[in-house]
Amino acid sequence: MLPLVRYAAAAAAVLSAAHAAAQAWPSKPVRIITETAPGSVFDTAFRALAPQLGQQLGQVFVIENRPGASGIVSMESCVRSSPDGYSVCGISTNGYSFTPHLFNKVPYDVERDFKPVSNVVLMIDGLVTSGALPATSLQELQTLAVTRPGGLNFGTLGEGSSVDFFRQLLGEQWKTTLVGIPYKGGANLTAAGLMSGEIDLSWGSLGSWIGGINGGKIRLHAVAASKRLPQFPNIPTFAEAKLSGIGRVFYGVALQAGTADAIVARLNAEVVRALGEPKVAEAIAGRFLEPDPRSITDFIAFLKEDRERAGMLVRKYNVPRQ
Repeated sequence: MLPLVRYAAAAAAVLSAAHAAAQAWPSKPVRIITETAPGSVFDTAFRALAPQLGQQLGQVFVIENRPGASGIVSMESCVRSSPDGYSVCGISTNGYSFTPHLFNKVPYDVERDFKPVSNVVLMIDGLVTSGALPATSLQELQTLAVTRPGGLNFGTLGEGSSVDFFRQLLGEQWKTTLVGIPYKGGANLTAAGLMSGEIDLSWGSLGSWIGGINGGKIRLHAVAASKRLPQFPNIPTFAEAKLSGIGRVFYGVALQAGTADAIVARLNAEVVRALGEPKVAEAIAGRFLEPDPRSITDFIAFLKEDRERAGMLVRKYNVPRQ
């Protein structure tokens, strides 16, 4: 057989094998490894998605929560798994976009070690204040912040957190200083600080604030969403309020480098299909998240832009690497 013919025959055999693997996948349970804590906002989204994927593909999809170390624990575990489609990696703004810019020794390379599949959700964030703060509108809040530079406390999750970057961007935009108060325990402690009046304002997942908002202890001023929310028709979106931000907080899925492209393509198609199911979309919306299914090409471009934005913010505010 001539060399070119042999090469063509070998290539055809490889393609045929890859296609067969994709058709056979999955033939056993699939785990989704995430950095989310059980019961958290993003965890709820994956627990709505997993059974739908299982129904579509005829196998059980199991959520494996591995929180810790700014996403490093879960992503290292996933990237070290066999590239056979049975360990799906949850990837987020935190572990995928920011962590590589914030830590000196990250045991994975986001460009080399992963094959992006699709985004799953975008978080609906809110700019909120303590109900005790004398500002009932966004304009009043801005005026108060400008007339009291350094006088308003902004709850964050510490230096290098997306919340702290937003604090600094908002201060720049309003030409004032907002004092960062770090809460290492998470958004639930920030919410408690807002409700007690310990801090004046913060930014983050609307799902973290909703109890206080409904109870009148926290006031909502703007939402990071594609359109106004039916629950809060009088609250402007960030775009309407002309508020600059750090980009939408996302959580998506990827597979390991080396996974057959046919499996990546099939998982993409199934995730997109699952997110279109009304019961999945309803469960996700109930935690103030927006389903955000994307093609592989679009998701790759989205991740590149988000990662570059994260690097720009880390450099802009001189956040030291750990």
